[in-house]
Amino acid sequence: MFYNLAILVYTASIIFDAFTLTNSANEEQSIEGYTCLVLTMFGLFGFYAYCWANVLFLMWVCEARNTKRKKHCLVISTAAILCAFSFLFETKFPLDEAGINYGTIQSYGLGFYLWCAAPVLGLIHSLTLKDDISQNASEST
Repeated sequence: MFYNLAILVYTASIIFDAFTLTNSANEEQSIEGYTCLVLTMFGLFGFYAYCWANVLFLMWVCEARNTKRKKHCLVISTAAILCAFSFLFETKFPLDEAGINYGTIQSYGLGFYLWCAAPVLGLIHSLTLKDDISQNASEST
């Protein structure tokens, strides 16, 4: 149940506004979730922890769907949570792909909170999985 809900919440986060920022001309601008998704892919090479939250969440989706190994799912979902919440320590966000223009983050929107909730739901789902030892014992008999 939490598996499907986590995917639904993550998908919904892409649609809503993630946060509001002000650019160099002091104009407020809302950044949608899909824009964040695209721009954070460029941040993977810049060692920004929050950029890895999307990758880790997708890894969790694959791991929870295919293998259902509790320990792996717990580690991946916990890492995704830490990466997602590390965005709260950021004060600026790039306005373009080159990373030349930055805007100051003013407030967070529904998309951000849904994005942070998705790996939390993933962790809850991981906690409900059966232990690896009991699965391996039942498969060998």
